Amino acid sequence: MDKLTSYNKDGDGANWQAQAVLDHLKNMATANKLLRGVRIARYDNGREQGYIFYLRKFFPCSRRRMQLNIAVYEHRNIDDICVVWSNVLTRSNPKNETIWAEMEDKWDVREWFNNGSTKKCADYVNKIFHDWKEFHDWKDNENIS
Repeated sequence: MDKLTSYNKDGDGANWQAQAVLDHLKNMATANKLLRGVRIARYDNGREQGYIFYLRKFFPCSRRRMQLNIAVYEHRNIDDICVVWSNVLTRSNPKNETIWAEMEDKWDVREWFNNGSTKKCADYVNKIFHDWKEFHDWKDNENIS
């Protein structure tokens, strides 16, 4: 369960596009408090190698937890970048099954980016996290884990 800002991608097996998205998100995190709370796990599905970026929110008064999981990987058939997300709550690092729980098949992705559009993909992932935070109306000083 590594934080986005301290994750070392060297030799982890993710494809170059997923690693480039990770690098863009790390650069954004220097000026983005929300992204500094994002954690990272590996997405490993044969030829589809990438990352699952996730953020958990804990509401102390109600003892309720929420989690947003966003997988970024290169599609095995067309080399475009896929973005898939789910709201499945996990006790430890999210796994592929966490993402697949809300997919119908391998073509059921939330967003596609052309091969090489890594910065555009990172901007999109950043927007998803911020929209999620805004939708659930929580403040910067509230608990994220």
